[in-house]
Amino acid sequence: MNKGKTIKLVVVVLMIMTTIIISSIRVLAEEKTSTSDISYKSSISKKQSLSSNKGVTTDYLENYREQYHYSPAKAWANDPNGMVYFKGEYHLFYQYNPDDVVWGPMHWGHAVSKDLIHWKELPIALYPDKGGTIYSGSAVVDKDNTSGFFDGIKGGGLVAIFTQDYLNDKGIEKQKQSIAYSKDNGRTWTKYEGNPVISTENDPLNNAAFRDPKVFYHKESGKWMMVVAGGPLRFFSSTDLKHWKPEGMQPEIQTECPDLFKLEVGDSGKNKWVLSEGGRYYRVGDFKEVDGVWKFVPDNDKRIVMNFAKDSYAAQTYSGTDENGTPDGRRIMINWMNNWDYCNNIAPITKTFNGQFTLQSELKLVNTEEGIRLTQQPIKEYKQQRKGVKNFENVTISQDKPNILSDLSGSQYEIVAEFKPDEKTTEFGFKLRVGAGQETIVKYNTKTQEVTIDRSKSGKAPSNSKAFLESYSSKVNKTKDGKIQLNIFVDSSSVELYGNNGEVCGATQIFPNRSSKGIEVYSLGGKTKATIKYYPLSGIWNNDIKGKSSVLVSLSEEKLEKTVGDEFSIYTTTIPTRASQGVTWKFSDPEVLEIVSQDDTQTTFKTKKVGSTTLTATSKDAKAQKTANLNVYGKDTSDIIKDLTNFSTTGSWYVKKGAYVGNNEGDGFTVAEQTNADQKSTYNLEAEANLIDIGSTAGIVLVSQNEDPKKGSIIANVNKNGNYRVFVYTGEFDDNGNPKVKDLIEGTVPKTEDNKYNLKVELKGNHISYWINGELVCDTNQDYYKKGRFGLNVFGGTTEFKNVSFNSTTSIDYTNVEGSGLTFDQTPGNLHAANDSYVVNNGKQKTGVAISDQQIDINKNIYTLEIDSKVLGDWHADNPANGDTMGIVLFSQSDNLFRDGGIVANVNKWGSYSLIAHVKDENGNLKEVNLAGGKVYEAQYNKYKLKVKLEGNRISFWINGELVCDNIQQNYYHTGKLGLIVWNGPSEFKNIIITSDEVTLLK
Repeated sequence: MNKGKTIKLVVVVLMIMTTIIISSIRVLAEEKTSTSDISYKSSISKKQSLSSNKGVTTDYLENYREQYHYSPAKAWANDPNGMVYFKGEYHLFYQYNPDDVVWGPMHWGHAVSKDLIHWKELPIALYPDKGGTIYSGSAVVDKDNTSGFFDGIKGGGLVAIFTQDYLNDKGIEKQKQSIAYSKDNGRTWTKYEGNPVISTENDPLNNAAFRDPKVFYHKESGKWMMVVAGGPLRFFSSTDLKHWKPEGMQPEIQTECPDLFKLEVGDSGKNKWVLSEGGRYYRVGDFKEVDGVWKFVPDNDKRIVMNFAKDSYAAQTYSGTDENGTPDGRRIMINWMNNWDYCNNIAPITKTFNGQFTLQSELKLVNTEEGIRLTQQPIKEYKQQRKGVKNFENVTISQDKPNILSDLSGSQYEIVAEFKPDEKTTEFGFKLRVGAGQETIVKYNTKTQEVTIDRSKSGKAPSNSKAFLESYSSKVNKTKDGKIQLNIFVDSSSVELYGNNGEVCGATQIFPNRSSKGIEVYSLGGKTKATIKYYPLSGIWNNDIKGKSSVLVSLSEEKLEKTVGDEFSIYTTTIPTRASQGVTWKFSDPEVLEIVSQDDTQTTFKTKKVGSTTLTATSKDAKAQKTANLNVYGKDTSDIIKDLTNFSTTGSWYVKKGAYVGNNEGDGFTVAEQTNADQKSTYNLEAEANLIDIGSTAGIVLVSQNEDPKKGSIIANVNKNGNYRVFVYTGEFDDNGNPKVKDLIEGTVPKTEDNKYNLKVELKGNHISYWINGELVCDTNQDYYKKGRFGLNVFGGTTEFKNVSFNSTTSIDYTNVEGSGLTFDQTPGNLHAANDSYVVNNGKQKTGVAISDQQIDINKNIYTLEIDSKVLGDWHADNPANGDTMGIVLFSQSDNLFRDGGIVANVNKWGSYSLIAHVKDENGNLKEVNLAGGKVYEAQYNKYKLKVKLEGNRISFWINGELVCDNIQQNYYHTGKLGLIVWNGPSEFKNIIITSDEVTLLK
């Protein structure tokens, strides 16, 4: 179960909090789940509702629905889990969120197959329960009833092993391993009453990333073995699947979704073990006992790429009664076909479903010049899907000859090709799914000897498209006779490549128009000899349509928002494709738009006025219809934004129901003419941002040097998950024309339920303060730009801005917060007041100190000081505006702590704390004396409530309510000043309360 990059870890914690609440009230989270089979529809005219997908019907003909790859009927799916062969059926479980098309509370979905090709979706196998959500794992056949679950059942049954993710009583995310068993071939499951079988506390590495268990039976030791990671690799062993003993702990190997299996090297009779690291990389080595524990010993430190393209992750192989999990001894693997960089953002494209799986591949080990390598080949069963063949034997391809594949078209097929270029050829390959300016290229570069999948023009892209519209390359060797061998599979929304008989493998999603079905083969620079076999492939959903009558009209767009004067196109396809193509259009309000041009696959429209209309497309035989909805908006902001005027825009910006709406797949800007011309004034820009799309990011533009902020500006933003960032467009560009940026700060605020965030920026000279929902998240100086324009920014989708206000006031420097327990009349240089809080900062790798006016004397009073503190920023400690450590100064002997002495109680963002006395030695030089130190739970959002009590020589120190220190200071100090201290960047201090009680002297 992947959490993605560091920022994603925080997002997942938030989701888990919601998950626990949902799980506690869910009636479905029973210890035993009763299920019944689901049948797919058997004819195109009678759609059948799937009982596990209440309220959803599907004929598996939706746009972008894969036709020979498995995907659930609806909702979200990711990692394959619990793959096992048992009693004539292959079981594919998978991570599943039945209630949405984005990642959420995890269940185990379930499908079975008798031939590895045609799948029957079964109801949900495992639901969340009071123990947590159901993360990734595996399943085994307990044929000898080692668990004791299958008394009296010949052949035993199935045991599933999975991670449960939960929050402990301190709100910290934890992970543990649990099991469930099935006595009826996976149709019902009972969770073991002794769960968890490995608790968080029983992890010797005590690492929070403790997930994705893969279990297998190890004949040599006579034990079940579990490999588990999520972070560091660990092994456990068991004789009964219920009680587990730690084996090798290997923190030097970090991965998710591990798999470990043994394969013969060629036909040598020699076996080696392969560690799959989530299907992205693998290592070859041995699994053996070392110093009394079983562990994986790699042959070397090299991680070898397993899938060079983006959309392949969380690979797993089948278990079973035989060692390799299948009746004929093959080791077969499948991946989730997606990527955490953009998987959630695909939902608006596919709409009712989001999650599909790669082709299944047979794995083998072979000897090569580079050493032992893993090969992946599509399983032989896919050959039964071939519907004839078109051969192009020993043809010559060159730039001066027409495309020899011009008579071919399709969206589900296989190509098997061999190429032999001449010495002048620089590049050759295929252009796939060609049409309307769209194409996906599979090519080979003779100079670099690399094969590439280029989907930069493949069609639609998810928001945050920069991570999607890329090319992916891998070196591929020639065959023994000097040829380049390519095996390509194309389906409705994917291209998969196997090179040189499985030496390299790559999988990518694509989202072209249905009508983009052209195929081209080309050669650049010289001539290339080729043999090409083209196989149309049958689907697996039993939804083939007979005859030429239309049953479905497909539209490339179904929901559109435009502004007056926009031109746009909708591409149409009538299903089946043998039916007459082209449609007639009818508009519910013909005044809103007009048709500019039309042919059998494309219609171009132009909007005429503000309004809404429904566009109905009818097939030529009038037997099928499809509708699209269009809203047209204006651009005049004068009624809703009074203080910013004359906007210059990139992307789509319009006024909708009192909101200023921005939309763009990449960055979209609207920049006003107003600037911070008066450097002695304070400028405030505030806006309420409603982030509509899954991948949306909203921001404020500061000091833009011209109409294009990418040529120089500062952006303060936040995305839908609460991840914020303040960064600088430096005005420089790389060799590819991409703008260079410098981060000032990154972090996370609590995700809002309604996806609305109030953004406020204060610009005072070169000082920037940034608040999100009233919470200060950035407070820093910048030296990039003195003056520039203000504006708004969107990225990765649609955002609505309301209540946009802009003003300037005469700057006043405040050093005190009204009502605060500490005051700073001496105007310390490392401190300033920001609304209701103090910020202390002296820059990176430096200590910032602010000594207050408050004197204390422990001979006269008992003091209690309480402060809400927060390190600004998160994770990326090197960013110049991120903080690190914060604390309280006690008994400072002057305004110069490090000259005259005092005591410091502090904590850093990771929860490490210390109590240090700065005292003078016999020579009068200041030295440090450590009074206490340790670690508390890392606090969410870097927020720590600090409390110190001074009673005589006793110093008591609490962090977030936990007493961490109750020490006696050796009469170092009785009097002095209180203050605040930070290190390595800024921290915020607020809600400061000081109480004192007179000391009662006993007579």
